[in-house]
Amino acid sequence: DTSVKGEILILLHSHFPERASQSAILSAMSARSSGSVRNRLGEMRIAKLIHGDSKVGYRLTQSGYQAALAEIRLLIS
Repeated sequence: DTSVKGEILILLHSHFPERASQSAILSAMSARSSGSVRNRLGEMRIAKLIHGDSKVGYRLTQSGYQAALAEIRLLIS
């Protein structure tokens, strides 16, 4: 179990260095509320964990990549 933010980080890590479209993210996270996913994407963009927007897709920044690694480590420990 992980937070919506953690799940987005892990998902984008699996696409890194490519971008993931918002529709692909929403589809992969269909068990989560789409509004919640969109809200976290906006918060993560402001926090500079991700780069992009709903039109071009999203990609991890360097700090986002490190945060994704930390989430992955928590899941496998």
